[in-house]
Amino acid sequence: MAIAGPIRLQRLLQICSLRAVLALTFGALIRPSVGSLARVDFKHDDPLRACVDGTPVSYFWKPAAKPIGKNTWLVDLQMGDWCHDEASCRKRCKPNTTEWLCSSKTWPASYAVGGIFWPAGNDRLKYANKVFVAYCTSDGHMGDAEAWGMQFRGDRVIKSVFRDLVSVHGLGGGSERDVLIFGGQSAGSRGAMIHLDYFSSMIGDAAKNVDVHGFLDSPYWLDIWPFPAKGNVKFDIQAQHVYRTFNVKHLGEHCIRTFPEPERWKCLFGQYRMPWVLTPYFLVAAQYDSFQLASDFSHPGRPKDPGQAAYADGFARQTVSNVRNLRRAWRDGWSELGSHGSKQNAVYSWACWNHAQSLTAPSFIHAHAGPNRTSMNNAFLQFMGWAPIDAPSTPLEWIDECDGFNCGTGCPTQELHI
Repeated sequence: MAIAGPIRLQRLLQICSLRAVLALTFGALIRPSVGSLARVDFKHDDPLRACVDGTPVSYFWKPAAKPIGKNTWLVDLQMGDWCHDEASCRKRCKPNTTEWLCSSKTWPASYAVGGIFWPAGNDRLKYANKVFVAYCTSDGHMGDAEAWGMQFRGDRVIKSVFRDLVSVHGLGGGSERDVLIFGGQSAGSRGAMIHLDYFSSMIGDAAKNVDVHGFLDSPYWLDIWPFPAKGNVKFDIQAQHVYRTFNVKHLGEHCIRTFPEPERWKCLFGQYRMPWVLTPYFLVAAQYDSFQLASDFSHPGRPKDPGQAAYADGFARQTVSNVRNLRRAWRDGWSELGSHGSKQNAVYSWACWNHAQSLTAPSFIHAHAGPNRTSMNNAFLQFMGWAPIDAPSTPLEWIDECDGFNCGTGCPTQELHI
């Protein structure tokens, strides 16, 4: 079954289960379109750069389509959760698997991506150099280890992508400064969160000619007890397993000093790591994050009773408080840590039941959040300095303020749980 691009994808997101959506959107051969990126192989060898099953990794690439985009680079890491211990990894990546989260056996020759990749009214992004990093390492794009006869090499894949962008495609090598937007959705955004501050060390001298900005859509897990306190493995326990097993190297200098052993696992957990990310970033955090809440409820779907509804409201309040603190900490404390000039971080938090929506055009371009009802696209333009700030009193902060489940007036209709 072929998929004709973003419109078909949006319909699938409405009617299909998680695994069906994943299988159809990646396993099927996608017809070339204006939104398609071509699969390319790496130009240098690394025998340990592989999917979980050992099959070779590629990435998807499209060069700048017009001069206005030639110095803008969008590198996006694909979503897809992770596995965290032997049982979950063997369940996810069975022997002789063709599951794209574990193997490249069924990867297509081209891949169509929407939302932030083709935003209306944002020509810098629309015509930029585009890279989509497919996800088959099942480690949140952050490991470099072998365990249980499987490979978990997300760190090597990211380093290889940037090495290719510099040596083959010219990132950082022109006469003008390049602008890199490095991010992802869900597991992809957690991987980008881990690697953002290490960009310079990954590409060397070329980094001197590149301005880096993060786009982190839904990395912000909260360390809270599930409701009820049973069912799925808590997210903090998952993070501890990944830290102990997958050899995550990019833990952040300041985070390491803040969390000595045995709490260093917190440096790959959103609530604890985000305050120590120094690279300017645009954070998207749904107040009713449908991935974490569904996991905490131990069932897919919205709250089923008053107790779950109250739990979800408490989750929303804590999310709002935490993302506001991220803005305050950036404004008040970064001079002591070594700032990146006057560039700020930004937070976009809608009071919605959703998760990782920035690859769908309706969510990125038309849905809105904050008192000024700003779209994610327009908010991101302001963060990048490509549009005037629309709220001088609270610049770069778009946070819904309303009471009640899914109360935001701009909530997207699609639900994507990845």
